[in-house]
Amino acid sequence: MTRTKSTCLIPYPWFRGYESKKDPELDRKIKRSVDGICLVHDIPRFSEEIKRRLQFLLDYADTANCLFAGYWQTGQMVQPSGKGICASVYQNAKRKAAVVVFLNTLKQDQYLANTTFDATRLLGSRTIPEVKKIYDLETGQPVETVFENGLFRISSPYRINGHEYRILTIEAE
Repeated sequence: MTRTKSTCLIPYPWFRGYESKKDPELDRKIKRSVDGICLVHDIPRFSEEIKRRLQFLLDYADTANCLFAGYWQTGQMVQPSGKGICASVYQNAKRKAAVVVFLNTLKQDQYLANTTFDATRLLGSRTIPEVKKIYDLETGQPVETVFENGLFRISSPYRINGHEYRILTIEAE
């Protein structure tokens, strides 16, 4: 796991030129798509509210301790149940916390039910951690999971809209 020190601004100039007051729902959707692309690639050009929450939870700005694993590296940590879903991870082992950023690359909505994840790997722990909370970072709502065969499995539907993201938070004691 590493952190990029990217200053890539590729998606935002395009988005800033698109914003219109004619279709606020489309603007919201495009902003969430661009934010999701930035989040799963560790490009720090996403919503200030999400940055604030990541800072509080993981000390996001501390690139020495808040580590990142892109979706191309997380196969041992998390296995999304749907096709076209990317899962990148931010983790701070000192704070015993991690987030999984799921990005739905397909147009249709999908559900993350039956997605599995290894809390030991996600949290950077040497032993099985005592997980105290699993919840959605944006809503604060708990996400129902079951522990089976050493992995957590999302047991609730946990919908992810087409071309949007969801952020699953895992905290241990």
